[in-house]
Amino acid sequence: MSADGNGDAREHPKGRAMLRAALLYAARGHPVFPCGQQKKPLTEHGFHDATTNEPQIREWWAKWPNANIGHPTGHHVVLDADGPEGEAALADLQAKHSPLPETLTARTGR
Repeated sequence: MSADGNGDAREHPKGRAMLRAALLYAARGHPVFPCGQQKKPLTEHGFHDATTNEPQIREWWAKWPNANIGHPTGHHVVLDADGPEGEAALADLQAKHSPLPETLTARTGR
């Protein structure tokens, strides 16, 4: 793999896992796009390039096998509580105002 992360996703364990996850999201109707480590989109038009098109997703993860998965949030509310500080702040808000309703949750690196 080159220094810019290019290469074939099938050759990298993380790439295989991320490709499988991206395809699963897409199969469920959630458009995706590849992002770099700092959440920066890797495609020219960023979240505007998001798609559920399997061949396009496979092409992106072949080019950027270590890419993270981006998803445009247009019609979703997203709450990002990073790390212990974020989780503590969220707990304080819920204690003061009421617990959040049951919802889909995703755990990320932080």
